[in-house]
Amino acid sequence: MFSGAPSVGEMAGAGGRHAQTDGRMGERSTPLHMAPLHHLCQPRIIGLLMPTLHLLVGLPGAGKTTLARRLERAGALRLTPDEWMKPLFGVDDIDGKRGLLERELLWSVAHRALELGVDVVLDYGLWSPQERGLYRERAQQLGAAVQLHVLDLPLDELWQRLEERNAGGEHPFQVSREQLHEWEGWFQRPDAGELAEFAGVESAAGNAAD
Repeated sequence: MFSGAPSVGEMAGAGGRHAQTDGRMGERSTPLHMAPLHHLCQPRIIGLLMPTLHLLVGLPGAGKTTLARRLERAGALRLTPDEWMKPLFGVDDIDGKRGLLERELLWSVAHRALELGVDVVLDYGLWSPQERGLYRERAQQLGAAVQLHVLDLPLDELWQRLEERNAGGEHPFQVSREQLHEWEGWFQRPDAGELAEFAGVESAAGNAAD
């Protein structure tokens, strides 16, 4: 040790003196160099190691896929069932295969991506609290954060968007007005109690039909 450098004991003593109650302020103050290491590092560790699962909630035409693609451009893995159903089965749903695709096949991809620290977007729709709760719990078991995105538009606006989407012919499946009305009856919007279960919630309208 070079001349004039404080000893370990002196440094500890100095730290102890700094940590004592300040008679003028009546408060304890601990210098930064004496603060526990985990307090300094914890926010950075969480930011690096905790990926986010984005859950998109809404009916067809609400803009889910538009939002999902924006999140994809920011670095997330986008999983959109419509893009898998057509090549695999040729139809929107048959014999419950869509549910199997979402809960098992696509989730296995999402599971691995989250394990590797990659953000994931489930562009599913998630019309029931049971579905939303299932993926929230699965993500939390992996140590991932969960962000809920609720896209809820008036039915007339949804149909206007879907008419344009149907006419464009780019989406793999057509949606009729009758189907939209039927699905609107199935859609269970998140209530305040359910929203409180999520660390992050965003309500937004999409920019285009999904």
